Amino acid sequence: MYDSSKNKATQIATVTSCKSTEMDMQRERDESSIEESDPFLGSSILAKEQTRSHRRQNILLYCLISLLGVSLGSHILTYLYIHRASYLDAMCVRHTQENPTPIDIPIHYRSVLYDGTFLANSTSAFRLPPSPEVDEAWEGLGTTSKPLLLSKSQAERAGISSDHLKTPSGDFPVLFEFNHHLHCLNLIRKSLYFNYNYYSDPDYPGHHLGKDEETIAKHVTHCVDMLRQVIQCKPDLGVFGQYWVKDPAQGIDGSFVDFNTNHKCIDWEPVREWVHAHQSLEDMVVELQEGDKILDIAP
Repeated sequence: MYDSSKNKATQIATVTSCKSTEMDMQRERDESSIEESDPFLGSSILAKEQTRSHRRQNILLYCLISLLGVSLGSHILTYLYIHRASYLDAMCVRHTQENPTPIDIPIHYRSVLYDGTFLANSTSAFRLPPSPEVDEAWEGLGTTSKPLLLSKSQAERAGISSDHLKTPSGDFPVLFEFNHHLHCLNLIRKSLYFNYNYYSDPDYPGHHLGKDEETIAKHVTHCVDMLRQVIQCKPDLGVFGQYWVKDPAQGIDGSFVDFNTNHKCIDWEPVREWVHAHQSLEDMVVELQEGDKILDIAP
């Protein structure tokens, strides 16, 4: 069925469109006639149009620059966020070391949960009774690592004096302090009364404690005092919480310290691997050379 209302609406829209077009054309004719009759007024209208056009261009340019700035800023912030941890790790190492370390790989930190098991049975190999397997675990940490050879410039950067001994080729044999700390801790373990007989046996296949009681005492007390200084130099500022424990088997019914705490630690394994890979595998030969310092007693 023919819809007369739709036809009327279409006719009205067509008429309106035509009128709008006619008005635009009339406006252009008016502006043209104004410009012809009054060139100054026409120039003013043209100037206004140019000003509006220039303003629109400025706005578009401003928006474009703003978008580029936001994009660049977001990329910079993303980069800084990703590299922030590595930067802080490197800064921490540099700030806490008296001299630059010879280790030339990035040093990273990570969170580590300490195994502070006290009365319960621990699975840590470092707490087991003496055995070849336990000794192997300790040696795997680097307690028997061999020296690393540093060039003269590397040695100077690491705080090694030119008076220290050198190989015939001019390199400086050095040991890492953490290897010595672990060696000392292992020695103290061996000297404990419940381990002493095992490790003081002359037939013990590994590194025995020493030939006489006096040497053993000097060695052990040296290690105790070295570790004391290490702890005082870099004290752990964390704290322990407590739990209430009811353990009739251990005779405990009260508060007990929880030694299992989280710590921010240098990622150990890459450091251990680097030191192991760079140790001198050949027998170390050092000779007294002209200009070397000679001490009257051992330092």
